[in-house]
Amino acid sequence: MKSFVITVCGWWVLIAMIFIMPYLIVGIQLDAGFNVSDWDESHRSTYVLSVYMTAILSLGTAVLDEFFNRR
Repeated sequence: MKSFVITVCGWWVLIAMIFIMPYLIVGIQLDAGFNVSDWDESHRSTYVLSVYMTAILSLGTAVLDEFFNRR
């Protein structure tokens, strides 16, 4: 049961990071500010692309790890 709770908490942290890290990157690195309604189209598209890439890299790695561990 303890490993299940750790796994579920780990997935929630991973999912939260998928959305928070690109937000911080766009808000700080691209100097867009933290008010999303003030972002222009390039900031929004950069955020969406960053979310996709972060999700592919982190979730894809986790899924491949589970796949190869079961074989």
